[in-house]
Amino acid sequence: MEAVLSNRVFVATSLRHFCLAREDAQPGDVVFAALGAETPYLLRPRVRSWNRLILPKWQRGHIPHVKIKYFSTSKCLNVYAGTGGGHWRQRELLLVRNKYLQDYPQLTMASVHQIWSQMFPPAPKYTEKDYPDQKGKVFIVTGGYAKNATVYIAGRSLSKGNEAIKLTLATAPFSTGKLEFLLLDLADLSTIAKSAKEFLAKEKRLDVLWNNAGVMRPPAGSKTVQGYESQLGTNCLGPFLFTHLLRPLLVKTAASSPRDSVRVCWTSSLMAEAAVPKGVIDFEDINGEKGVSQRVLYSQSKAGNIFLGWEFARRYGVEGVISVTLNPGNLRSPLQRYASCLENTVNGILLYPAIFGAYTELFAGLSPDIASASNGSYIIPWGRIGYLKENLAACLKEESEGGTGVAKRFFEWCENETRPFI
Repeated sequence: MEAVLSNRVFVATSLRHFCLAREDAQPGDVVFAALGAETPYLLRPRVRSWNRLILPKWQRGHIPHVKIKYFSTSKCLNVYAGTGGGHWRQRELLLVRNKYLQDYPQLTMASVHQIWSQMFPPAPKYTEKDYPDQKGKVFIVTGGYAKNATVYIAGRSLSKGNEAIKLTLATAPFSTGKLEFLLLDLADLSTIAKSAKEFLAKEKRLDVLWNNAGVMRPPAGSKTVQGYESQLGTNCLGPFLFTHLLRPLLVKTAASSPRDSVRVCWTSSLMAEAAVPKGVIDFEDINGEKGVSQRVLYSQSKAGNIFLGWEFARRYGVEGVISVTLNPGNLRSPLQRYASCLENTVNGILLYPAIFGAYTELFAGLSPDIASASNGSYIIPWGRIGYLKENLAACLKEESEGGTGVAKRFFEWCENETRPFI
């Protein structure tokens, strides 16, 4: 039985393309929804494997750039589902009422090009041969060696930190730099001031802070020590507090250093562009208590990193500190430890070695291409200044400027939440 549609509205999904089995349908037509009813509906495949693999992704927001419209009243419709290689397989899909659909922004061609460029970037142009000698400089990299610098690897696991130091020294046996471990648990705000004080007691300067540590899609319901949603707390609140405590030293270092060389780099993700709802951050449910998927919560935390990077640049750029946000690229890393077997299989094909992400991060922290005029920039793989999707760019502007003011509001929220731990 074929559904009667009042209008044909074609929207693409990243996982499957659907074509209506109608006389007026053409090969390549992509259909997901149509207008005509007051209640939103969702396509549900009857085939068991599709129900298990694909439907949950729709319902949990795992295919974020699908914009749900409305179906006219009907029980089912026939579609052809693309299986690759030019073959099509007919499946019957049911229309299922779903009251929890989120309104995701529709991708423009410019956004598609930007995302595609980050998924399949050109070869890096700023690599090891281009890095100047960093002797005398002091860096902090959370979550984990630059030429002859003193580098603090900050993390919550002493054993993993020492292992990272050992491996790094083995790959650079002739370096005169120094590697140190700094205990830092971003999931516990009460311990971060102690970590900052330990660093400040050892060093009199800080040239670059890479806020690189994070968590992605932990088990549902995971919380930080203070009860915040795990990804929000670890990816945003912890780095915000750590950076705030080190800001006076960053400013002091900038006063006696080459212009634009002192920087804070905030690590975001392509997911911030591809998987956030239109409003980006739901301040009424910022901890995801209403059943929002872990992927959407991760995406919101990565958008939060963009907002923190922008607001830090806007507020403290006059003090000589550069602040940029970066998408390191799609990389093989421990972040995928919670991924399913199927996702890990796909990741093995689409992800790049971690060294490429280092090129992005080192461009953000060291490249002379970044200056005061580009303070607050968004860096994309493998070391290029990019731009943001329309809905994210609107968040950077205040309402008086024609934006939504979300970035400013999020920065101030982080200030309020971390104030008791300063």
